[in-house]
Amino acid sequence: MSKKMNDSPIQNKVGGIFVPVRNVEKARKWYCQMLGLPETDEIDFGHLYVLPMNGVDVILDEMPVWGGLEEGGAEAYKAPAFMFRTGDIYASYKYIKEMGAELVMEVENDQWFVFKDPDGNHIMVCQ
Repeated sequence: MSKKMNDSPIQNKVGGIFVPVRNVEKARKWYCQMLGLPETDEIDFGHLYVLPMNGVDVILDEMPVWGGLEEGGAEAYKAPAFMFRTGDIYASYKYIKEMGAELVMEVENDQWFVFKDPDGNHIMVCQ
């Protein structure tokens, strides 16, 4: 017999992923280009932008509360904190290379690769 879980006011789903950036306007442009999204929405509170995604929100944030006001800004993710999906790993790899992103890992097992965004965050793409 299984135990009854306690009722929690916190939903068991991810609402958004924050990505630390040094310049939210530059990051918005770069991420929108990478994902083929329009730059239609405004930057909120002068330091964050919610990408118009299908699914979980990706929030680009200068993070003034978390070190963003210090020299160099908030610390970038040194390991992939999230991944984007693709239907064609090699076309995605070529596209990211053409964008000039620094590659961290080549395509592995015909399934995934890792690159850095302009702020040094490690991002994974998986098929």
